[in-house]
Amino acid sequence: GEQGGERRVVGHVLEPLGTALGYGEPSRAEEVATREGAEDGGWLFRGPEGASLRAWAVSVGTDLDAPARRGRAYRFSPVRVAQRVLLAAGERIGLLTDGEELRLLLAEPSRPDSHVVIRLDRSGGWRAAREVPDSYRLLLALAPPAGVRAVPDLVEAARLSQSTVTDKLRVQARLAVEAF
Repeated sequence: GEQGGERRVVGHVLEPLGTALGYGEPSRAEEVATREGAEDGGWLFRGPEGASLRAWAVSVGTDLDAPARRGRAYRFSPVRVAQRVLLAAGERIGLLTDGEELRLLLAEPSRPDSHVVIRLDRSGGWRAAREVPDSYRLLLALAPPAGVRAVPDLVEAARLSQSTVTDKLRVQARLAVEAF
């Protein structure tokens, strides 16, 4: 349906996705203490060998970047709350969805928060796809238990690669200026 609350989004999006990723049934997580106080811990999927994936669901059509309550600052939006909880819990990857959009959240303490937006609706999202979307393949690579364990190493390798590229560009720019 086009209408639904948090629990319906969990049942129609997160539970089937968790099963496809290799996790068991999700359980409601306890609140997590962050710099803003106790915040929603979302839903916790547990996999083999202790791997876990944290996910949040909000009602269909909720703006994931807007505060949940009127008069609250941007830092209280569902995406900001989820990012703070991931960092406080020492987790590097999580999911956030309103049933129409799925965000793959990447949390790194020393870098700005980032996420990948995946559309789920009928207008260009998974529900409209005739073939398996690349975004689903990306999710299958990063979010199953083995992927969750690999994400910190992948992020570190990307950071080191970025430093190497930056250093090479700096040298090339200097040589170009000197040659000019």
